Amino acid sequence: MKETFLYYLWEYYFLGKIIAINESQHVKIIYPGTRNDDSGPDFFNAKIFLNETLWAGNIEIHVNSSDWYRHGHQEDVNYNNVILHVVYNCDKPVYRKNNEEIPCLELKGRFKESLYRTYQKYILSPDWIPCANDMQRAGFFKIYQWLERMAFERIERKTNDILAQTKNTKGDLLNIFYRKFFRSFGMRTNGDAFEHLAITLPLPVIAKHSDSLIQLEALLFGQAGFLNDEKNDPYYIKLKKEYFFLSQKYGLTALPKHTWKFMRMRPSNFPSIRIAQLAFLFYKSPDMLTQILNADTPGKVIHFLESGVSEYWFTHYTFDKIHSRKAKKIGRETIYSIIINSIIPFLFAYGQMVNDEKIQNKGMKWLEDIPPENHTVSRHFAEIGVQPLNAVQTQGMLELKLFYCDASRCLECAIGHHLISSSQDINIL
Repeated sequence: MKETFLYYLWEYYFLGKIIAINESQHVKIIYPGTRNDDSGPDFFNAKIFLNETLWAGNIEIHVNSSDWYRHGHQEDVNYNNVILHVVYNCDKPVYRKNNEEIPCLELKGRFKESLYRTYQKYILSPDWIPCANDMQRAGFFKIYQWLERMAFERIERKTNDILAQTKNTKGDLLNIFYRKFFRSFGMRTNGDAFEHLAITLPLPVIAKHSDSLIQLEALLFGQAGFLNDEKNDPYYIKLKKEYFFLSQKYGLTALPKHTWKFMRMRPSNFPSIRIAQLAFLFYKSPDMLTQILNADTPGKVIHFLESGVSEYWFTHYTFDKIHSRKAKKIGRETIYSIIINSIIPFLFAYGQMVNDEKIQNKGMKWLEDIPPENHTVSRHFAEIGVQPLNAVQTQGMLELKLFYCDASRCLECAIGHHLISSSQDINIL
């Protein structure tokens, strides 16, 4: 037996609302309390009747009542206001510090075994997600509604991360956006490297040289550590000289070149190409970041980001290696990823900081307008019959998979809750 399952039984009234504790005492649940995920009792501010007396306080839940002492609650003042001890097995009486016995509600034998069997089936499932074979039974309305909720959780988590960073940048939101924007260019493989590049190359330095493409490339490639070798390439030599001068002027120290990963990547996604694209974006529009945040549709941002590279990079993927001429605009899927992972979370964070819901609503509307992402998680969901319709749902799928399915949090998931609760009338085994 697991405590999380007992939380579930208590929170969702699977025991009923009026339960006999013993022959002389019963409990009537008015409100089960608010689930507490931090230290202290498991449910805060519950309201119950013990016989005819109304009690308000906290609920503690254990597998065995003796766990109270095993966990040291008798020494913790935070547990003085526990009004009911809910356990699977009441093997030992528990007392408050004033020697009053805390009523113990034993759950063993009070719920249908099919409920617990279904719960075990899911948390022990070897499938890609625990309910892969049953999910559609929850109904598509509930599934898509929950995916939207998951997308909100994902955005909220990213928003809180951005807001936390304001403490380290003295509230400089544009600088935070600059870092997040860079990070999104590196995707999963080189995201950390691009963010470190932004941290070590301040935005004001970029802004001062936005009228010179050669200087922008020198700053970005030099700071990334790509200009430390000896090459015969004239363009490389020119960038190297320029960076040496600028690094002395601004006191810059380049990142180690080994920071960057090229293995198993398509050449169009090489960090060298992404850096060239960034340089061209800042050259084309020095106030690019502000323009992006002020755009009223994702289409305008897409048009803005469909940028190219300088002439040199039409025939190069890396320095000193020439190939046939090819345009290297940022692909549409990459642009969508940049909008989803850096621009939209920032819109939410900015809207929250200035208390403007319109900005946050704009971010969600953009997410609804962007087509579904094509990633491993969305493809797996499509295989089990849940076809995403937009980026809200694919973002929700990522959050659901990573933070609920992989963590076996079926009891906290609306889909899992439906499947498990309905099992009371289903013969699982």
